[in-house]
Amino acid sequence: PTVDGELLYALGAEGHLWCLESATGNVVWSKDFKKDYGLETPTWGWSAHPLVDGDQVICIVGGEGTAVVAYDKKTGEERWRSLTSEQPGYCPPVIFEHGGKRQLYVWHGEAVASVDPSTGKPNWLVPYRATYGMAIGAPQLSGDSLFIMCFHGKSAMLSIASDNTSANIAWEGDFKRGLGGVMNTPFIAAGYVYGCGRRGTYRCIELATGERR
Repeated sequence: PTVDGELLYALGAEGHLWCLESATGNVVWSKDFKKDYGLETPTWGWSAHPLVDGDQVICIVGGEGTAVVAYDKKTGEERWRSLTSEQPGYCPPVIFEHGGKRQLYVWHGEAVASVDPSTGKPNWLVPYRATYGMAIGAPQLSGDSLFIMCFHGKSAMLSIASDNTSANIAWEGDFKRGLGGVMNTPFIAAGYVYGCGRRGTYRCIELATGERR
């Protein structure tokens, strides 16, 4: 659950989004992703926790044009919708600053994208299919480099244009290169990426090249 002062937000595995009063648990508003957007439950349910940003709450939903949806955090009124994904994945949306502007990074089961958090307008999108749709660990930004990883040894470093209008895959990992973690979110420091990879092996790699240290 995400607590934001007097309100609490929680998303259930069957796509029920709740806004409750923190003090009482009384329902303020709710959404049903399956009913509202005509979706089926993902393989392992919905699990990307809601992101409160200013006066809105942003959720990974899935579907045609509704991969990510923002709601008014007090009323539940839809503010904007963006992107398309057959597999919504399980990765929460994250906001970092890049190019002097706040960027919402979304990694669903089929692609990584940068979106304007206030309007939902995409800045760029890079196709990158997660194994079994298992986009879980949140993308991590360092300078112009965005690192992602997922199941079956897959990882990649995206190089983002300084004006944030485009991005491309600089390198992709495999079982010998990169860091293919599943459930955890990686940590970047001083040009190195740290995390738990395949079969529970703790690893350190070079962010610029993916080479293991």
